[in-house]
Amino acid sequence: MSLHNSFFVEWNISAQGAEQMPNCLLYTSYMKRIVATRSHAQGLAVLLPCFWVYMHVGKCMLELRSKLGDSVSRPAPFDAWIDMYGGED
Repeated sequence: MSLHNSFFVEWNISAQGAEQMPNCLLYTSYMKRIVATRSHAQGLAVLLPCFWVYMHVGKCMLELRSKLGDSVSRPAPFDAWIDMYGGED
């Protein structure tokens, strides 16, 4: 969350009064329901795909960034996202 929170600080925005979009609300509500009412295995099964997809995309983008180098320009937040999700942590 620190990366995402840093964007709020950098862009001087607040989550105060923000509302989830309907699809996001349905998705997160489903995950919360499964985690709260099912087994640990089912809870992990509902949560892990999101992390795995972000990790895969981050690693692919890290590789692409290495190949392209400075031949393309990217906004700094893109590099921060790639570093976070494509890194070893």
